[in-house]
Amino acid sequence: MTASVDSTYGQLQHVVSLDPNASVVYSLRPMSRSNTRGTERPSEISVRCLFFARYAELVGSVELELVLPTGSTVEQALVHARKVIPGCDLIPEQPLVAVNQKHATTEIVLSDGDELAFLPPLAGG
Repeated sequence: MTASVDSTYGQLQHVVSLDPNASVVYSLRPMSRSNTRGTERPSEISVRCLFFARYAELVGSVELELVLPTGSTVEQALVHARKVIPGCDLIPEQPLVAVNQKHATTEIVLSDGDELAFLPPLAGG
């Protein structure tokens, strides 16, 4: 059984898809706009988000997809995720993150297809 909600609020389209055989997909998509030549320009990117250990427990999944406006930073992805993914608001304000398997700061601009990992604090001895 697949369920989805697709509704438009102003200039944003909110899409939530639930499929028991796939990851949950949360997205907030800007409505497409045409440039002066009348062709569509990319207005969004898709980012694969990975959650580890406690963070995966909080959001209920190890992998989710976020659809964000083109030019979004890691910080903007985190703000968006906190709004649309239940439990994500419990992730610390400045989590350790990696983009494409390299440690990153929240100012990094994301590209379509990037992998954004949220890494919990590590302890050991």
